[in-house]
Amino acid sequence: MRSFATQLNTKSLQSFNVKTPQYNRYTVTPSIVHLGVGAFSRSHLSVYTDDILCEGKDTRWGILGAGIIPQDKKMNEVLQK
Repeated sequence: MRSFATQLNTKSLQSFNVKTPQYNRYTVTPSIVHLGVGAFSRSHLSVYTDDILCEGKDTRWGILGAGIIPQDKKMNEVLQK
């Protein structure tokens, strides 16, 4: 069976009609450590932090997700791409 899924990463985002960061993610300083990399943090904490970063006023508040359970290893692999 053929899969039609596209792996989501920085390069593939260009082919979707979605809002992408207008700031350079690689210049953001990670200052928040979040234990776990689950959907809750990505849909709440990350959204508010992204809003601040989009304003361009402060790049000191990047998030570092620290996996603490075995399932986090797979999420880390997905988020690194």
